[in-house]
Amino acid sequence: MIQTINNDFPRHSKNLRLFSFYETLETWAGTSKMIVSRESAVMGYENEKRISMNKNHRGVCKFDSPTDPDFVILRNTLWQTIDKIVQNGEFTLQRSRSQS
Repeated sequence: MIQTINNDFPRHSKNLRLFSFYETLETWAGTSKMIVSRESAVMGYENEKRISMNKNHRGVCKFDSPTDPDFVILRNTLWQTIDKIVQNGEFTLQRSRSQS
């Protein structure tokens, strides 16, 4: 099933904005090593934006504060994506039936 998903995903994701955030620092796990390499973390699609984080595997989704440079990168990427979606009219707010 995983192989089928991997084979079909490129065809279904052509119109998606894809982002791959990846670690660049080694993690201490008995020895210091990279847990997930850049090559394993990215998909290699044309419509994929690859963004490095100055974090190790344990910290790649943890931020010290709202001013953490990696948090700022992630936040700005999300805001820019949302802004493009709204500007392109790809998102319309629809009222649910319970609000009608």
